[in-house]
Amino acid sequence: MSPKKAGSCSLVRRQGRGPPSQGQPGASRDHLVENNSTWEGVGEDSSDLIRHFLIESSAKGVHLKGADEEPYFGSLSAFVCQHSIMALALPCKLIIPKKGCHALYLSSVSVETLSGALAVQKAISTTLERDVLPTPTVVHFKVTEQGITLTDIQRRVFFRRHYPFATLRFCGMDPKQRKIFGFVAKSQTESQENVCHLFAEYDTVQPASQVIGLVGALLQDPERM
Repeated sequence: MSPKKAGSCSLVRRQGRGPPSQGQPGASRDHLVENNSTWEGVGEDSSDLIRHFLIESSAKGVHLKGADEEPYFGSLSAFVCQHSIMALALPCKLIIPKKGCHALYLSSVSVETLSGALAVQKAISTTLERDVLPTPTVVHFKVTEQGITLTDIQRRVFFRRHYPFATLRFCGMDPKQRKIFGFVAKSQTESQENVCHLFAEYDTVQPASQVIGLVGALLQDPERM
């Protein structure tokens, strides 16, 4: 890479037929990371500034072809999330647009000191055992490197709540597969307790797995630990 590099951008796209990737002509292609670097200087051939990185899918998972130092990922979204945190074998980090999704907010439940999947499971069971079940409320669920921001679209329960990443402990689906997911955060009122915030999918076009994958990848970022 040139020391005069000014910047770069990347595009992940589905690939059928196309140019050879990383010197592997005729390889089976699933997706490509297309990195387009911009440079200071005159007279450079712009076609030389585009590099293709093949993302292969196999029984082991999703993997960047030719990068033995990279792990296998469970899905393409997990691959993208992790590479948005660390470049690993790519020339730069992938940038995920800071867009949120809509979800159905159900409730917030104290889970004492629990912080993982069991916290989500306990919160769901506690909620479903209530005499009166909560009325789902549509919220805008936004994830950034600063944390999670919830906005009640109709202001039925609250207006806006923000949970800094330093307070987040876990995000995942219900272990009992009850189509509910949640994230666990440190209580904002009781320093020794955690609270699990529960949601259900509002639109299948915006699956919970995308939110869970992004939050999980950010929580695993070693620079935040």
